[in-house]
Amino acid sequence: MAYASDPAAPTAAYVAEQLGLPGNPYSSVLTLARKDLFRAFLKEHQFNVPAPNRSMTASKRVPG
Repeated sequence: MAYASDPAAPTAAYVAEQLGLPGNPYSSVLTLARKDLFRAFLKEHQFNVPAPNRSMTASKRVPG
């Protein structure tokens, strides 16, 4: 199944599942659509993935 829009994929999968239509399982689509769930999936299945890099930005504009 191909989706025309990534944000719409979970909705399309949910509706298809509720109506008994063919499609990808909602839980699978949701896992692929949300980074937090995908990272948890990778960790649970022991994939070797680097940790996300977090950075902070200055709250005030630096004169230049």
